[in-house]
Amino acid sequence: MTATTESISSPIHSSPSQRSSVSSDTESSFESQSGNEVANEVVPAQERKLEIIELSGLFLGTFGQQIYAGVIIVYMYGTLWAYCAVFAKAFAAHLPISSSPYVLYAIIFGMLVVPGSLMEFKEQVAVQVSLSLFRVVMVSVMVITCLIAQYRGDNEFGFSTDGSGDFPSKSTVDAWKFEP
Repeated sequence: MTATTESISSPIHSSPSQRSSVSSDTESSFESQSGNEVANEVVPAQERKLEIIELSGLFLGTFGQQIYAGVIIVYMYGTLWAYCAVFAKAFAAHLPISSSPYVLYAIIFGMLVVPGSLMEFKEQVAVQVSLSLFRVVMVSVMVITCLIAQYRGDNEFGFSTDGSGDFPSKSTVDAWKFEP
């Protein structure tokens, strides 16, 4: 337990060459370089916040940090591409407003997402809070409408009501099918 406490409260130096002169009692330490005493600034671990890319550099080295950054870049672009494709395809299928609605909706998606991705987290607080509230409302409406349908005995989903447990007929499944 003391090793964990010591490692958390020990100071972190501002550069890797200064790691050899860690002093937990003072805010600064001295290192001898070619006979000259140079004061090194030490930042306590509680005050320094490291980004995940910096941590990967500390634990994996420069090559590991570059690999980590590459994987994150590919992941982010892939995810953004998937969201754009779903957005554009869904809107193009349900609201075709031009000769090439998919391209139009992909451009609209870019116009909405790029400015949001360039904002700092503190600038996104209102957007994130409102989207969180919309998620809660959306899930609540879905649950409530299912409970109301169950209570009223409605058969809006096409399942048999005679207790046989049959799945919906082929015609009902065809009605659910999404085709552009």
